[in-house]
Amino acid sequence: MTAGQFRKRALLIGGFCSVVFVVIACSFFLPMLFFPETSAASLRRFSNSESRLPVTVTVYGRSSDTISASIAFYTAEGDLFGTLERSWPGWELKLDCVLIANSSGWIVFPYQVSTDATAEGRGINLVRYYNDSGLPVIYDSLRLRSDEQKALKRLFFIVRSEEWMPSFLGHLYHQTLTVRSFRENVEYSLYIDSAGKLSIRSN
Repeated sequence: MTAGQFRKRALLIGGFCSVVFVVIACSFFLPMLFFPETSAASLRRFSNSESRLPVTVTVYGRSSDTISASIAFYTAEGDLFGTLERSWPGWELKLDCVLIANSSGWIVFPYQVSTDATAEGRGINLVRYYNDSGLPVIYDSLRLRSDEQKALKRLFFIVRSEEWMPSFLGHLYHQTLTVRSFRENVEYSLYIDSAGKLSIRSN
């Protein structure tokens, strides 16, 4: 095979893979684009406004160049599911979250944690700490209906897939909460107000 034939074959394979990727991605996006009322109805109960989320932040201490903290994730029933605990180089803790607007509020997905000293794109992915076989457990409860579970999994798949989605498909809405002021060893809950602004409030 000549170099020209090899390049042509590589381009064909690359083009085919791109088409397959777009088709798979659209199979998840299109139902939400063309049937928004169905998705919105199934997700309405998970919208938050002026409420605490089952996600907590506890800062244990801060030195001149490091900050130690834990982030805990609970089910909607209040059961602990996952915890990230460690020390980071830096002074301020930063929580990057994905926010999905709904008619009755906001659906919040903690996405990444970093500090002011973290290089861009080098934060720790938080999704895996509350992912249970594709279901975001921070919205899981005994009252979860089948249609709600399917809608949640579809939405959560899109959130989890953003890091490898091509840019031409767009980006989800992110908001970064910076934790500057706190009392050491005090547990704070993630809070969302009616305008979609995130903050932390002591428990």
